Amino acid sequence: MDDGLSTGKTHLATGLGIRACQAGHRVAFATAAQWVARLADAHQAGRLDDELTRRWAGSC
Repeated sequence: MDDGLSTGKTHLATGLGIRACQAGHRVAFATAAQWVARLADAHQAGRLDDELTRRWAGSC
């Protein structure tokens, strides 16, 4: 799906996230750059394990 064109990838991801929420799942939506920055900050602060556990505990 990463063809670089405007083909509705964000629209699709948003729709999937909404349906997942409606089905009772936890959802977090951010760009790859935002996730990398968030995890890098947690790593530098010595709390990467906590961040990963908090973000992905119970994920499918």
